[in-house]
Amino acid sequence: MDTWVHIVGGGLSGLSLASALARHQVLPGPVVISEPEPERLAQKTFSFWLTDEEHAFLNPEYTQSKWQVSAEEFTISHTGQSFRYGTRSGQHVLDECQAVIASHPQINQVKEVIDATPKAEHVFDSRPIAPSSFRLIQSFSGTEVEFQRPHQIEAVGLMNRIESTDSGIRFVYVLPLGAKRVLIEHTEFTTKLADLSALQSMNRDYLSGEFSTNPFQTIRTESAHIPMGFRSTASHLGIPIGARGGMTRDATGYGYRTIRYACEAIAHDLVTNNQ
Repeated sequence: MDTWVHIVGGGLSGLSLASALARHQVLPGPVVISEPEPERLAQKTFSFWLTDEEHAFLNPEYTQSKWQVSAEEFTISHTGQSFRYGTRSGQHVLDECQAVIASHPQINQVKEVIDATPKAEHVFDSRPIAPSSFRLIQSFSGTEVEFQRPHQIEAVGLMNRIESTDSGIRFVYVLPLGAKRVLIEHTEFTTKLADLSALQSMNRDYLSGEFSTNPFQTIRTESAHIPMGFRSTASHLGIPIGARGGMTRDATGYGYRTIRYACEAIAHDLVTNNQ
């Protein structure tokens, strides 16, 4: 039987669409998702705002009700009333999606590179886009560590120690992950690609300075360049989704919440209306 849906790219958006389709017991035809390195998703961290009613669908591992923004001369703190700040590891998302997909007999995951439009009734392109097409760039390097003792961090540091650079701004993102773990990211909003190794070095300096009396071990690191709008139109192998399809916010680079809801809606329309 001919392929009904072919999803090119198995990152967050590709897996979200495939798993949303997998929650329908019977599909109009076979689904293929092509991704050469599905394990890459495990090295990412996703954060998002959510209400209590959205908890089951967005499925955060951690939630925080306090957050702050700071620079040398000020600190602004806030406690959420309607919204919480949620976080999921890429591994958590990957495990959930792959378990749902693997249980559906009509969906097949293939480790392969696709560079031409595949033959299918519906084709979705979720491949990453080259940073050369970004209007602005969010460059970041993160270090997740585990301390010997509780870290006592009570609020998410969304944008701490904000400072200007020659091409934008730089800040520290501090994300507590339970009582003893924390993710530290140095981030730049910039017009040119930042030096990721230099940002990683800043993480080490920050940790050594802020937690000099609380020994820690590094669990993992992550680095990326995220689009904050596009200055040129890329060619697609099908209908673009994810960052390629404009599902990340230009102002922040956040995309998890939008992508999950959009893929759920796309899957519903495909199954019920075949469009």
